[in-house]
Amino acid sequence: MSLKLSKNDTQKNILVVRLSSMGDIVLTTPFVRALRKQFPNARIDFLLNKSFKEIYEYNTNIDNLILYDRALSKKNIISERDEYLHANNIKHYDIVFDLQNNNRSRAWISGVGNQIRKIAKNRLHKLSLVYLKKSRLNKDFHVVKNYFATAKEYGVAEDGKACEIFTATRHESMTQNSKELIAFAPAAQHYTKQWLPERFVELSDLLKDKYAIMLLGGPADTEICAKIKSDSEAEIIDCSGSTSIIHTFELIRQCLAIVTNDTGVMHIASCTEVPIVAIFGSTVPALGFSPYNAKHSIMENTQLTCRPCTHIGKKKCPKGHFKCMSEISSLEVYNKLLDLL
Repeated sequence: MSLKLSKNDTQKNILVVRLSSMGDIVLTTPFVRALRKQFPNARIDFLLNKSFKEIYEYNTNIDNLILYDRALSKKNIISERDEYLHANNIKHYDIVFDLQNNNRSRAWISGVGNQIRKIAKNRLHKLSLVYLKKSRLNKDFHVVKNYFATAKEYGVAEDGKACEIFTATRHESMTQNSKELIAFAPAAQHYTKQWLPERFVELSDLLKDKYAIMLLGGPADTEICAKIKSDSEAEIIDCSGSTSIIHTFELIRQCLAIVTNDTGVMHIASCTEVPIVAIFGSTVPALGFSPYNAKHSIMENTQLTCRPCTHIGKKKCPKGHFKCMSEISSLEVYNKLLDLL
């Protein structure tokens, strides 16, 4: 039995849950935007891991941001939840959209939703791609479409627009440079999702006459960025080491384009109007994590029968040759980048 919420119904409470990770949470923003459009009078709360609060901190499509601390015990998490609900006079949410659907999200939402809609995990699709190299879903499958499938019965539909990050104010230029900027995001959490650092050096040298290079990354990425800067002949602005999602977002907006691995930075870039060259190695776009409704080109080695070898990345190439990344040349990426500019 459907709840059939009305646009004129001002008393309804809706909760959206996506605890992690950075890219997955960014990809919820089109869903939440459409949810707000469909139910402009509803109270919409969003629950996420506190590490990623910047993604929704200034988002005008939600009413309240609930921060989840996975370091707390389950007992304390439930206690904090109950205190929040009591303080906000919420006995139950009319609908809970659980876009995480794991043990942690299920524990938090247990008993708080009149209707609960959980995202399909599509494990067979992932396993089929990794082990059989065959997709079980439509070729246009995307995780954002998976989010929207949870709300199909309520008339919540895609609007054709990109992901979005809101900021308190738009900052002026954060860097001083003599040339227009191309951003590089050369790192990734998993080794097999990283295009070779020497290829980034080669690409920067191909661009050096006309463009300066901005290197982006978090604290764990400073070493690889420092290596690229020291080996390159181009004008390099190393902005790695940032712990702020919004700061990274603002830096990308200063650039003409970005070259990035399949990482959270790629999805942050999709919230801007900056064209993206996205390099996929051990993973493939068919897993559903390509840039969403953003101007982009995908670089991948489509000649290998071993791809994808994983749906999240690995510490090393299982075959030992790492051809998925090593055989993507700097000249190929350069030409793809020029096509986007």
